[in-house]
Amino acid sequence: MKTFSKFTESIIDIPRRTYAPSVFDDADTKNPKIKPSVIKMIEDQLAEFEKEYPVLKYTLIGSILTKRWRFDADLDINVLFDVPEDKQEDERVRLSKKYLSASNPDNIQGIEIAGTEHPVNYYFITDRETYDSQNGKADAVFDIKGQKFIKRPEDYTFDMNLYLKDFEKKVKEMDIVKGELKRDIIDYDELTDLKPGEIKDLQKRLGDKLNEIEKDIEDIIEIG
Repeated sequence: MKTFSKFTESIIDIPRRTYAPSVFDDADTKNPKIKPSVIKMIEDQLAEFEKEYPVLKYTLIGSILTKRWRFDADLDINVLFDVPEDKQEDERVRLSKKYLSASNPDNIQGIEIAGTEHPVNYYFITDRETYDSQNGKADAVFDIKGQKFIKRPEDYTFDMNLYLKDFEKKVKEMDIVKGELKRDIIDYDELTDLKPGEIKDLQKRLGDKLNEIEKDIEDIIEIG
């Protein structure tokens, strides 16, 4: 019989008092510094990349640089390679397939920082215009080598009333779907107790009910 895992993910990203302390030293200040162990992990990987082409620049971007981080928030790193102009796109694709593609069992994308649930993701860029554009679109940008913000996240004021309204709405939606899921699981259990011949199209009914259960779970994930 198919089993279903428990959902433990938070419904809403709650603002925090500090930056992520498992990633940064001085996390409770305005000028956090990436921990030496994290720096070493990143620089060791960059050294591997440089066997392909020189790395011109690299920056950390994303929600990990805000005080709305989650315990499983990614460290997203833009990496600019020094590639001849006529090879830039072809080499970007080749390098991405070699190091980052999920189809490659040896890919290094998403390796977690030791002792945390924070995965490190790399994004390969081979032209300066795209590199600058991607950094410009980011909520925040951090110079890893220089250990300082290039672009700070906008200040975020926590409005408890807005939070509670959003929270209550999501809880109501979750309760409705959880009720449907519970009923569907009960129906499925009752169907599995039947023997072939006791009910018409038993296997089809089981399959349909299992599809309903999976749809309920997808709805819960989407709400969360």
